[in-house]
Amino acid sequence: GAQRSLKASLEAAFEQLGTASLMLLVKDFVLLVCVALERAGYQVAPVIELLQGTQARYQALLSAQLQGQAAAAVEADVLGELEIRNEAQHMLSVAEYGLPWQLEGAAAGRHTQLNASGVPPLPYVAPFTCCVPEVLSLVRRYVIDSLAYLRGLHSPQELLPAVLHQRDRMLGKVRRVHECGLVLCKGVDTADSGGVRLADTCGLVTDVLGQDSGHGPNRQAVPHLPGCSGSSRLACF
Repeated sequence: GAQRSLKASLEAAFEQLGTASLMLLVKDFVLLVCVALERAGYQVAPVIELLQGTQARYQALLSAQLQGQAAAAVEADVLGELEIRNEAQHMLSVAEYGLPWQLEGAAAGRHTQLNASGVPPLPYVAPFTCCVPEVLSLVRRYVIDSLAYLRGLHSPQELLPAVLHQRDRMLGKVRRVHECGLVLCKGVDTADSGGVRLADTCGLVTDVLGQDSGHGPNRQAVPHLPGCSGSSRLACF
């Protein structure tokens, strides 16, 4: 009786939550209660099952949030040149995400010597616009937030595959959007520097998020996903 009442209350509560961040707060609170109950000898499997059932809603809210933020970043991009002026900016905006500092075949870089840190001569103009590192940062945040919600709902062996599944679903959507952008960019005027940067940016983002026609995302663009120790789901929490 008490267990049914708790499940009904939790179901009603999750249905009222309208953001991914609120769902994460409630899920973490409930898991903390489950940890205490499990240590006291109570069965918490029905509550964990209920929380597992909320994953699709959380991912939908998180994806909608990413979509809105990415759209805002792209809309705010004026297709101007992104000049990299110092090593710190290079590391933050280029190297951090495994982005190239120049496109393959660029004449200016054929014999360029990099310094000991792998940084090209500064300053230089990046072959993409300012929205690229911003969008990749949002993708990274999505993966981290996905991991935060799935932790505690899956066993240590299940956690990494579950996060990778959600990540790959999201990257598939992003790649399809940018592949459509590539089709639209094929007709840009090569005399228009903004149009060329748009085409280069679409192609580069598609490449970085799914190298070799989607045979695996760039591991620098997407964060490393740690595993868990222990045998129970709550060991991951």
